[in-house]
Amino acid sequence: MQRTLPLWFLSLILLCHGFIPSAGYARVTRVLIEKIESPMFTGQSFGTAGPYEKLTGRVFGEVDPTAPENAGIVNLDKAPRTAAGRVAYSADLYVLKPVDLTKGNRKMFYGVLNRGNKIDLVLMNNAPSGPQTNDPTTGADVGNGFLLRQGYTLVWSGWQARGKTGAQCCVDTSPSLMGAELPIPLNNNQPIVGNVRDLFVGRQQSNAPDHTTATLSYPTARQDPEAIRVTVRTKADKELSQPIPACKADAKVFRCWHLVDEQTVSIMPQFESGLLYEFVYPGKNPPVLGLGFAITRDVVSFLRYGSTDEQNTPNPLRLSAREGGIQKVLALGISQAGRYLQEHIYNGFNQDEKKRIVFDGVLIDIAGAGKTFTNFAFGQPGRTRGSHQDSDFPENWFPFAYGSQTDPLTEKQDGILRNGSGKVGDGFDPVVMVTNTATEYWRKGASLLHTDTAGNDVPIPDNVRLYFFASTQHFPIFPQITTSLGERLPSGPCQYPQNPAFRGPVMRALFSALDQWVTTGTPPPESRVPTRQAGTLVPAEESVAAFPKIPGVTHIGQPTPTYALYGSVALKTPQTQYPTLVPKPNASGNDLAGIQVPDIAVPIGTHTGWAVRADVPDAMCGNLGQFIPFAYSRSQRNQARDPRLSLLDRYPKKTSYLKQMKQVVTDLQTQRLLLEEDAATYMADAERKVTAIFTPPPKPPKEKPRGTVNEGSADAGGKSPPWVLLFSPNIDSHGIRAE
Repeated sequence: MQRTLPLWFLSLILLCHGFIPSAGYARVTRVLIEKIESPMFTGQSFGTAGPYEKLTGRVFGEVDPTAPENAGIVNLDKAPRTAAGRVAYSADLYVLKPVDLTKGNRKMFYGVLNRGNKIDLVLMNNAPSGPQTNDPTTGADVGNGFLLRQGYTLVWSGWQARGKTGAQCCVDTSPSLMGAELPIPLNNNQPIVGNVRDLFVGRQQSNAPDHTTATLSYPTARQDPEAIRVTVRTKADKELSQPIPACKADAKVFRCWHLVDEQTVSIMPQFESGLLYEFVYPGKNPPVLGLGFAITRDVVSFLRYGSTDEQNTPNPLRLSAREGGIQKVLALGISQAGRYLQEHIYNGFNQDEKKRIVFDGVLIDIAGAGKTFTNFAFGQPGRTRGSHQDSDFPENWFPFAYGSQTDPLTEKQDGILRNGSGKVGDGFDPVVMVTNTATEYWRKGASLLHTDTAGNDVPIPDNVRLYFFASTQHFPIFPQITTSLGERLPSGPCQYPQNPAFRGPVMRALFSALDQWVTTGTPPPESRVPTRQAGTLVPAEESVAAFPKIPGVTHIGQPTPTYALYGSVALKTPQTQYPTLVPKPNASGNDLAGIQVPDIAVPIGTHTGWAVRADVPDAMCGNLGQFIPFAYSRSQRNQARDPRLSLLDRYPKKTSYLKQMKQVVTDLQTQRLLLEEDAATYMADAERKVTAIFTPPPKPPKEKPRGTVNEGSADAGGKSPPWVLLFSPNIDSHGIRAE
């Protein structure tokens, strides 16, 4: 005869096992799985994990605004509260998990969203970039299947507020993007109003297709022209600003502005490429953006530790009421998401309200020394500073390094890590890997991660590894690749084709090392960064002086400056500027220190993390870097007066190139910086592409009739060898003439 235990007895058992949420803690109150697709990817099996399924839906939760763990969230105390005195939210949830969780590795891979996008599979799986990136459906959509073959349960959840398309505060309402519904705080039951600044780079940040309008980050509290100041300038320097008047009937002006609605501004005749348009206005109704950090904390904590929500809906990642399905959690944050993770650790959010760890290990990629413009009254998390774009928005502020140090500018002593701080999060630091490219040293102050505020080398904590990818750019986007050997990319807004060197294969090896660090305690490869002691980390002027004088290539050498931040305002004086140092290049123009991916170790050209804009020739160009091929032969090199060795000087035969490639790939594998499968892929790609790489350029015709083009040239529709582009800045890497 089967006996039914009393409800009070079952509740006691669950409470003892920590399965019933306490009313005193922040928690997920409801998990709503709206759709289950099983199996996914046409039933493809991934290693021992087997087939995968997709779960999509929403999570609902509440936080206690009086808890110490939430005390630093700006305006949380002004947010509407439930009857229990809590602040409620909801967020999107997306899960890829083995159909049979017992066949997985019992670990969660948590991808921090980048402006609502999932870009993790592009980097970690060599997945194609395109519409399918945010919702992989076929086997091809998950690339080489690396993370799935390892058996991870992949999770993404929204953290950034949803809002109007183009607003830098928010992600738009597109179904392909993930976001959160965050509360709007009030001040004595009245809307909060504050001064807001928006800055737009011409066609880059205005609304397609006609670029006559741009979306303000917040609705305007007043719409009369006297309340709004609009200016335009060619460079980030505000001294060059020129006012733009409001449009008036019958007024004859070169350009003017008007509001289309309370959050859309129009410029007549249109936003021009490269120009900077600034709008300062009274904004209203800011969401509690900093709540996004608590959402990430509590969603991951629930999926890791929870049994059921308050509706008795089971945690979809538990094996049973007694056994959780997740034993370890690893997080990856790329670019904005990496800056978000650095802030997550620094603000103590790696500890939940029940004093449990959230992430065991984190991989913070291409974040530089930055954080995010999120936890502010009128934050704009979409902003990312550069020498031309989004200047003077809060992003880099002390502390920059993971270990504790003293800042003479602000008289603070602090570090990103919490252990030993006595603050919330003390004792809950994850192990940390930080990876940056050359771009982050030029644009994101990455040197501040491992120098003090005077520019001297500092020790790196034992639970932190810092890695520099020499001569690579922020995040090259390919339709689909295996390796980037011999690949070409267009120039975008820059003067020369962007840098194609891709670090994905090495990132897989580092992530595997992070897993071993978390799981078995096996230390990963030692940090590899440029240093002052080795002479590989230098002031910008020294780096410029060491760069080869390539005809037609200008190196203006302007790293984005970092100033002391007071509140949300940077105090821009020589006395409040932190030293920003950059990598030193070799005679070929490629960086000396750090991890050299095979493209850089066995180069066919100069790869940089910096570039110069085509529309503003004396301004640095975004994140794209550039690629400048070597001349093919010594005679071509001499004719062009190129100081760099030619391709044939370096590799007299194809076999010379392949031999060097083999040695580099073997060395990376020995150093645990390349997995066996990726080492094999590199060699297969090198052998497949070597003939194209070493195809000599077409001989110029003896006499060229006016109006014709060379046979096989880019203009004739043929695929140009890389050196054809060497001194042709008007032609992009796909053979298309730039406008």
